Amino acid sequence: TRIRAAAHQLKTVLVGEQTTRSIIAQQEKVDDAEQMQTDSKIKQFSSDVTGLTKQLAVEKVEVKHLRDQGHQARVSGDDDAVGVTLAALLASSGVQSQLDDWCSHHAACAAVSHQVIKGEKLYARLGRGDSSDASLKWRCYAASALSSDKMTYAGGSEYCTHSSKLENRLSKAMLHLESEHDAEDS
Repeated sequence: TRIRAAAHQLKTVLVGEQTTRSIIAQQEKVDDAEQMQTDSKIKQFSSDVTGLTKQLAVEKVEVKHLRDQGHQARVSGDDDAVGVTLAALLASSGVQSQLDDWCSHHAACAAVSHQVIKGEKLYARLGRGDSSDASLKWRCYAASALSSDKMTYAGGSEYCTHSSKLENRLSKAMLHLESEHDAEDS
């Protein structure tokens, strides 16, 4: 009878092991499917950002041409649309908050010194400046210089232009996203 009891216990253990292996296999399938979805989303996002970057370069040339022809009113609306689209895309990846954080901690200029001293958030946006510098550039804006939705420049002088620094931060963030994606593929 002890042998039968041991055989019964062994059978129970083997059934439990088989059930556990089945659960693990199912979870691995779910994990693989989730990984494939994540990879697909990252590839799509990277492709979208690359496309927008190329489109932005083309639009900058077009904007310069239009400005040269004196169509300032039309150009301003186009600039805002580009900036809003780019900010929304970057926000969906977490990159926008990184750029905003950089502005809040590193945008040292007289125009936003009051906000920096008070620890107020600054917003990184691709947008226009005042009439003396209305070209499309990366800038760190105080909330008071932005529209109510914080997406576009509304007016005022509470901003600092940091095009090259913010473009470098953006490039690094995009490379980081791509390297994370590549590492997940390995």
